[in-house]
Amino acid sequence: MATFSESTVGKDIGIDLVDLCYCSDCQKHKIDQQAECYCKKCLKFYCAKCVIKHSKKFVKHVPYVKEDKKMWPFPEKEFHDFLQKCGLHEDKDLEMFRKERQCAEVSVQGDPDQVFSVEGKTEYDVSLRRDSLKNTCIEAICVLSYDQILVADSNNKNVKLLNHQYHPVGHCHLNMDLFDMCKISASEVAVTVDKGETHAVQFVSVNGGRLVKGSKLQFQHKCIGIAHNQQDLYLTSGTALYKYSMQGDMLEKLYEDTSALKTVSKCAVSPSGDKIYVINFYHGKVLTLYRDGTVLQTFTCSCGSGLPAPIDSHQDGPGDLFVACKSGSSAGIASVCESGIAFFWMTDGYFIEPDLHTRPRPCGIHVTTLGHVLVCVSGSETILQLDGEGKKKLATLTFSGSGRHKGRHNYPRSVFYNRHTASIIVGQSFSTKIIVFKVK
Repeated sequence: MATFSESTVGKDIGIDLVDLCYCSDCQKHKIDQQAECYCKKCLKFYCAKCVIKHSKKFVKHVPYVKEDKKMWPFPEKEFHDFLQKCGLHEDKDLEMFRKERQCAEVSVQGDPDQVFSVEGKTEYDVSLRRDSLKNTCIEAICVLSYDQILVADSNNKNVKLLNHQYHPVGHCHLNMDLFDMCKISASEVAVTVDKGETHAVQFVSVNGGRLVKGSKLQFQHKCIGIAHNQQDLYLTSGTALYKYSMQGDMLEKLYEDTSALKTVSKCAVSPSGDKIYVINFYHGKVLTLYRDGTVLQTFTCSCGSGLPAPIDSHQDGPGDLFVACKSGSSAGIASVCESGIAFFWMTDGYFIEPDLHTRPRPCGIHVTTLGHVLVCVSGSETILQLDGEGKKKLATLTFSGSGRHKGRHNYPRSVFYNRHTASIIVGQSFSTKIIVFKVK
């Protein structure tokens, strides 16, 4: 019998039940592969691959696809006949959900402090022949299903569709600078894009194995980081965090830090929606906010503190940010880029060598469906795992990137946990490859 690996009472906690259905056959092998069909006669869910085997064996059975979800076993009585027990706790029935909702909370949140351990590492080339730049810069990663992995390549201004072997099988060119991407549904993502005075969120969907551009929401401020939780969009501008409706109506400004630029860059939301994690790239910190914007915790990366006092700045697209700084009687320029921060102090009208105190910064963040917090540290070859409160470091994933490009290291730029294969996917800057870690 198929099970739900997350809450089976989606309506009670605002989760779409369709997205919580997993292939019955795959789960026998401890693989969470999202279901694409449901067979009413077998009382089983099937993924796109397993339904082919099923249809060959049972030619008279007619599986129902997601578009026919009214025929799937919820929320009528058939649902209770289909699944009387919780998929995670066999000794507890569904009535417990409605009365206590304790299992629902555990199912959705899991144990965010369980540390990942690495079993192996593989690199995959995600470049395309038609890419204008040889080396990619993977700003964001989203896993929609076992066979649909999306990566956002800022160097080539496109979103690429990868199959389960991490081979590119499609792409969608956006013709704009792109900064981040988040999952909206089982077949759609939202991408933050920018070009001149246009600051927008572009929706992209997977349709028939192809990437298709959908609607676009435009905003008055820059759109850098993005996260989605239930019916809300969270956007960062570089110095502020905003909460919007899915129609683009601003609900509130949750947090702001105008002490410098890139103080509010990337963001992520906990599965329950009560915590929001924010990257302060400039000062090398990860902030944990309550849902109303109140700062709960501040984690400072061991890579150091912030820059000297900024007095002016300039940025050209999604690349390097140049900041004029002053410290005492000295002045200079700092280059704030994906590889960290380098100081160029001016002495007697000439720039001297970069300050040796160049420091890496947190640049990307991902929260898994079970609440694990993963942070990319640029200027290093590490991924940090923080506790669910965002208060302390639980573990450090250290790896060697795939070389250098024109003197620059290929640093981690984005990270995503693929629950279908129990793998951590890492996107790099200045590289054609992503790195996939098998974990447990």
